[in-house]
Amino acid sequence: MTSAPRSIKFRLYDVNAKQMVYYSDGWNDSIDVLAEVWKFIECGGYTIQQATGIYDRNNQEIFEGDVIEYWWYGGKFSSKHVVVWDNKSAKFILKDDKEKVYKNVELYHNHTYKVLGNIFENAELLKG
Repeated sequence: MTSAPRSIKFRLYDVNAKQMVYYSDGWNDSIDVLAEVWKFIECGGYTIQQATGIYDRNNQEIFEGDVIEYWWYGGKFSSKHVVVWDNKSAKFILKDDKEKVYKNVELYHNHTYKVLGNIFENAELLKG
């Protein structure tokens, strides 16, 4: 049985132009994705972030580097976090502005998140 190829999505933050660039259209082969992304790594000036495969409550895809609001206890409490990749555990996790690890994003597909922005264009979102 053959499964459909998984779509791999990345976005890049252009440090010089100070803007986000999205790459995913037509990339269903991981070799093609890695070859294209490697071009940006070689030239420098870009920060690469991968899509988590998880969507927020407004159906917006969550990327590594996104600042999200997270609700728990039935929406009674919320806090803001940044989505990061953790090499040690090989999964996406949430961190606050003090680098405290919170939750494993991968386990929660229940739309208790809302993307507020990203750490490159909206770093102030984590404050307060």
